[in-house]
Amino acid sequence: MSQESNLVPVRPERPVEFRTTMFLYILLGSGVALLIHFILLSTPTYNWLAG
Repeated sequence: MSQESNLVPVRPERPVEFRTTMFLYILLGSGVALLIHFILLSTPTYNWLAG
């Protein structure tokens, strides 16, 4: 048996991990959603809390 058959292909190192990008996308999406909701709450037409 040759040693070449035992070699495992090595994946290249990623600059940013997948979990990090998913966390940032979720954080950014939540921030944008909250911003839109607070903008709507500040308008008299769409302020469902004040009535």
